[in-house]
Amino acid sequence: MPLAGPMSIKWLANTTDGYMTGDYISTSIVGSQAFPAIPIAFAPLQKKLQEFMYTAALNVVGGAVKVRKDAVLVAPNAQRSNRKYFTAN
Repeated sequence: MPLAGPMSIKWLANTTDGYMTGDYISTSIVGSQAFPAIPIAFAPLQKKLQEFMYTAALNVVGGAVKVRKDAVLVAPNAQRSNRKYFTAN
């Protein structure tokens, strides 16, 4: 299902790392609903960018796995630290 578009990459803010809407990805979970961040851009008007962030309430369906308080390891180079987990930069 299309949400918007098509979009041109040049409709986004140009940063030192290239065109982007931000340097993060976000989905917030509140109760049993997820709220993803959905960026949409339109052609600039009078040289001003037209970037917007939208969201939708989506029901979260999960299994029996509980959240644990395991430590998160961040390393400069991604590598396998054991059979289940990878480290990443």
